[in-house]
Amino acid sequence: MTTSNTIKARAKGLDPKDGTNASATEIESTIGIDHTLNVQKIPEYKKTEYEVLIKGPYASHISLGADRINQHKTMSHGDGKGAMGVFASSHIDLVAGLDSVDTYKERVPEVPVNPDAFRDASRVYISENCDVDKQFMCSEGSIGNVESKAAVVVKSDHVRIIGREGIKIITGTDTWNSRGRELFGVPTIDLIPGNIATKTVDGMDLKLASGHNILQPVPRGDHLVACFEDLIEKIDGIIGTIDYFLKAQQRFNSKVMMHVHPDYVAKAIGGTANGNFNSLFGGKVGTSDECAIAGATMIAEVEKIKTDLKFGSGLFAETKFAFLRPLGSSYINSRGVNVT
Repeated sequence: MTTSNTIKARAKGLDPKDGTNASATEIESTIGIDHTLNVQKIPEYKKTEYEVLIKGPYASHISLGADRINQHKTMSHGDGKGAMGVFASSHIDLVAGLDSVDTYKERVPEVPVNPDAFRDASRVYISENCDVDKQFMCSEGSIGNVESKAAVVVKSDHVRIIGREGIKIITGTDTWNSRGRELFGVPTIDLIPGNIATKTVDGMDLKLASGHNILQPVPRGDHLVACFEDLIEKIDGIIGTIDYFLKAQQRFNSKVMMHVHPDYVAKAIGGTANGNFNSLFGGKVGTSDECAIAGATMIAEVEKIKTDLKFGSGLFAETKFAFLRPLGSSYINSRGVNVT
């Protein structure tokens, strides 16, 4: 969802008061239409003595100097390795919209301001040596809070990385880091929407209600498909076993419901009466009405279960095609994003 936060032309709070000799008529004639000069009040950048500042119009600039960003309780020019006098801490800071938070509220500060990761509009920050996660308040993730390392940060309200023929996000390409120290293993890539915390203050992994970690690995899609197919095949095998058992149980039920066995009392009566032991009721007990009814009910239930199993097996085939095949409408793998 998009919202309109546009400052109207000639906003009274942004009319230049100091630092310009333009008359009211000149100001009204230069309101930026067709890229003419749009005279406006903007924040002034608080430059250090050693910095090289390439200053553009409308609160845009490039600063070349030592690592510094955000405010500091005691340092007048802000926080960072440069403020601490640390060697080898150069930076290049590209900014569009210095202190845009106050600008959009039409209360541009009357005093120069330091660079600020949370008040400036858009920034590309390139530092040789910085505490990047602290400076930009990044969640620890699995990588942890990186300190005293080279870093590059791109920050704005919206960021687009566009590659006409592809984009790769790669870690662990070099044998040494920027200080010549040997690297071991492959660094991870953490995707953390919302910048939510993933660890406690003691460094323990935070858990979801399910008991699993908040930060979890991305599955390998081909392996996931193979896993589901294997599970479906095993379930199909179980269905086959159940079907075989039901058929055997059905044969047994048919025998039980119509079961008769010799009745020795009837045989004795028949043999005594006429010498034929099977003359009375065939010498057997009669079938049980209760068994016959229960057996018939069971046979009907078994037939229904067998039908349901066949239907369920058919649904698995639909699931495999829809979710586990590239041509399926709900294929679980992305067609445009790959991970290792």
